[in-house]
Amino acid sequence: MLEKYIYEANSLEEAIRLSHEDIRYEENEVYTSHEEKEGKVVLTVVRKDDVARFIKYYIKTMGNLMCLLIDLEVSREDDIYNVKMASNNNPILIGKEGRTLNAIQVLVRQTLKNQLGISLKVNIDASNYKGHKIDNIEYQTKKICRDVMKTKVEVKMDPMNSYERRAVHNVAGKFKNIETESFGEEPNRYVVIRYKETENEE
Repeated sequence: MLEKYIYEANSLEEAIRLSHEDIRYEENEVYTSHEEKEGKVVLTVVRKDDVARFIKYYIKTMGNLMCLLIDLEVSREDDIYNVKMASNNNPILIGKEGRTLNAIQVLVRQTLKNQLGISLKVNIDASNYKGHKIDNIEYQTKKICRDVMKTKVEVKMDPMNSYERRAVHNVAGKFKNIETESFGEEPNRYVVIRYKETENEE
C-alpha cells in the first residue's frame, strides 16, 4: 500500500500545522487532500518520493507474478513519473506491439488514482522500446509529409495512442504546407496527413 499520513483537527490550518510538525515537508514534495468528517477536518499527505517507491514496488510485484525479474528506475519531472525497465525476458514484458507495456502503464495509473484520488502521468518503457518506436514514427511522418507535399494526396496513418499521435502532429507541424487531424475513437484513433494550400498559392 502507498504510505499515507493522516491528520485530524478542528480546522484545515491546524491539520496542516500538525502535518508539518510531524513529517516536515515542502509544499512541492507532497500531494495533499482533505475532507470533513463529523465536524473535524481530516488531512491526507502523501510524499511524492513515496509515490515513486510505490510504483517501483508495484511493478516488481507484478513482475514476480509474471515470473519476470525486472530491474527498473523511477524518476520524476514535476508531476510526471518516468519508469525505465529491463527484465530477463523483455519480449514478454513488452508484448506484441507494446500491448503488455501499455497494460502495465494503465494498471499503475489507475492504482495510483484509486490510492490518491488524483490522476498522475506515468510513462513506462522497457529497453527503450517506446523511444525507438517514436523515433521510427517521426521518421515515417517526415517521409509521408514529403510525399503528400509532392502528390497533394492525403494519407491515413495506422491507429496510434495519444503519445504517438502527438509525435506525428509535432513533426508534421514543422512542414509549411501540411496539416494533420485525428479521427476515430480509442483505441483505433488515427491521424490523417493532408496538403494545405497557402494564401499565396495560385
